[in-house]
Amino acid sequence: MIYLLKTGFRDPYENMAIDEALMEFVKKEGIPVLRFFNFSPPSTTIGFHQRIEEWLLELEKKGVPWVRRPTGGRAVFHDGDLTYSLTFPEDHEIFGGSVPVSFMKISQGFKRGFELAGIRVELESKKGIKGTGFCFSATSLYEFTINGKKIMGSAQVRRDGVVLQQGTVVIRYPSPPFPHVPGMGAIEDVKEISLEELQDKMVQGFQEVYGIEFKPLSLSSLPPVPVEKYRSREWNWKESRPRQ
Repeated sequence: MIYLLKTGFRDPYENMAIDEALMEFVKKEGIPVLRFFNFSPPSTTIGFHQRIEEWLLELEKKGVPWVRRPTGGRAVFHDGDLTYSLTFPEDHEIFGGSVPVSFMKISQGFKRGFELAGIRVELESKKGIKGTGFCFSATSLYEFTINGKKIMGSAQVRRDGVVLQQGTVVIRYPSPPFPHVPGMGAIEDVKEISLEELQDKMVQGFQEVYGIEFKPLSLSSLPPVPVEKYRSREWNWKESRPRQ
């Protein structure tokens, strides 16, 4: 059994705080949770170790909030995307293993979801070249592309025997004021599909590949959600300064 949590559209701080609460929940319960969520207003998330740059602050001046993720990786624009998290014990029989092994295992569920949605994707089998500060400027191992352009990226953090993997699928290209990201693709290049339909196909893909049963989970079942932590300057800036 795996829990399924759908939290809809929320601001970036609450979204990251919910995933942290999920790590505590999984640590206690030992049962994985697949979560789907979205951002309102359109937002930017940056990787845990990523430096703050001027472009991020310029977007903020234009009304685009940003938050630092607990996971690694680079900046992601959340506008017209389907975002997910999968939280599980590090030694879980289905998803567990080293970082590359778990990425490989999890990718199979999403690959089947794309197939069920009638979307032909390619799964990256090697580490990509170094890109810019944007996640979708370069493809890494076990990420998905369409016609050579990245349409899905993911990142992990591991703590106290629990793994949190966060990722996003670009359904349509982010609208201004978000900048163009060379190397980014979108599902809209090959197919029109709604957020809800793609989400349902991903759930079905996981069910088929892993032979699992999903049980709905409510936010009320989680430990306290540390929203104020993710709103704080202490968390988001982490002594970082814009590059000159």
